[in-house]
Amino acid sequence: MVVFREARIRIFAVPATKPRSRSGEQWVGVIFPLVVGETGPSRLVTCGVISGTPGRNSIVGHVGEIEEAIRVLALKAPEAAACWRQNTPDLFAPGGTLVFDRAVCRAEGGL
Repeated sequence: MVVFREARIRIFAVPATKPRSRSGEQWVGVIFPLVVGETGPSRLVTCGVISGTPGRNSIVGHVGEIEEAIRVLALKAPEAAACWRQNTPDLFAPGGTLVFDRAVCRAEGGL
């Protein structure tokens, strides 16, 4: 019998953040599920919410479901999670995702 476990993202380094923001530090150590069907990094076009980079940017990273990511972040840093909800409400639409550069996280789990 084969048992499947969901693949997860583990943040192990501080993601790039907007200038003068310390919110990236709060992500280190957070583990949350990848979007269903994802098993590793993908090349994607993002809008730079965390980095503050204007316009669209190409990134190779891991994709996580935003609701679960922020729920887990809130266990560690409630203020940071509240800030995300307050400042990026449009990201919390059904199917909303976060992408973390593969340089700061890795996928775990799976088969």
